[in-house]
Amino acid sequence: MAIKKLDNGNVQVEVGHGDILTGIREMEDNTQRAALVILGAKEPREPGQYVFVHESFDWNVEDHPVQIVFSSEKSVDLMIEQLVRVKRAIRDQKEEN
Repeated sequence: MAIKKLDNGNVQVEVGHGDILTGIREMEDNTQRAALVILGAKEPREPGQYVFVHESFDWNVEDHPVQIVFSSEKSVDLMIEQLVRVKRAIRDQKEEN
């Protein structure tokens, strides 16, 4: 499983094997926040493939093992910038090997 609880209590999410799904949901507490949730997929798929499971509004953000809650567009921008840096680092490692 891509989501692991480590011995020290931290949570590790390993992305790139096609065995996690993500979902986006507005928070129900009217605080102008939205969450990206991460959960394990029942069946692994090709990494990077978008899978539309179903449109459902009967789930709660807090029901999922990993929740990244954003309250600012700037925070989303920063996360995107950091993910671009991660992507560059992976590409650089591949080029070195």
